[in-house]
Amino acid sequence: FPQTGHWKYMPFGCDCSNGTELCESGQGCFWFSQGCTIGCATCDGNGERLPGGRNVCNTTMTPTNNDPKFRTIARNIPVGSKGDWTRYMPWRAPGTAPVSDPCGLAGGTWFAQTLGGDFNSTIYAQIGDKG
Repeated sequence: FPQTGHWKYMPFGCDCSNGTELCESGQGCFWFSQGCTIGCATCDGNGERLPGGRNVCNTTMTPTNNDPKFRTIARNIPVGSKGDWTRYMPWRAPGTAPVSDPCGLAGGTWFAQTLGGDFNSTIYAQIGDKG
């Protein structure tokens, strides 16, 4: 199958359709935890991204991973600025954010939404199933 867009760097077929075709391997890429931010006790499942970052539990925690050479995205955005939309993301303070399940949830959350993984129910799994 051709690798397209940002998925071209993923050799596992995650760019495949998430439907009923032969290329259903994309389903295997949709197991994660969504709506989890640093300093919070639980995840809320919401994948919304906001300017300045989305703070799920109104934490006052600040990111510890601020060196641009250790960040994979938004590397040139000044730390703590309104443009720093990753400031509450788990990779910005490793070990300080919760997970919904250690192996993730099907679709990353318990409910369908346009902001998360578009997980199609199959005979094997449905959205929100634990990994």
